[in-house]
Amino acid sequence: MPLRKPAYLTVQHRRELPGLETAFREKARRLTTPMAGNFDPARWKQAFGAVADTMPQDRTLLDAALWIGREVKALNQSSGPLFADLCAEQAIALGVASTNREYWISGDSTVREAKRLPEQSLASFDYLANLRYENSYGQRMSAADFVETAVEAL
Repeated sequence: MPLRKPAYLTVQHRRELPGLETAFREKARRLTTPMAGNFDPARWKQAFGAVADTMPQDRTLLDAALWIGREVKALNQSSGPLFADLCAEQAIALGVASTNREYWISGDSTVREAKRLPEQSLASFDYLANLRYENSYGQRMSAADFVETAVEAL
């Protein structure tokens, strides 16, 4: 008799999760992130307008993307070229090094948070992997979220 994979190891695709996937979110995934220098708010608005049946969460996503894009653009315009003297290789090395640094800091912070758990309590790996900690800017996110944010900022 062949072995069957336990149900808890079966991965659900986003389309199978009710209420999470919308036509606009599918389009938004293919658009440039608001953190990028070449973010184009008009493309986000156009994608939103092209969807006939938008949800309130879609409007919230659009508003958030437009706000983040506007703030990042203002921040980039207000600061001078900090790394103008770097060549492409040096800039890539600096980006990788800073992402690596953030990864190690977030990993160490997650370990500290895990040690705060009561010794006798049970916790799943998912719970431990998603422990939130606060960075020096007051943001509370999981280690994976911090690394993802750092990579997107590159």
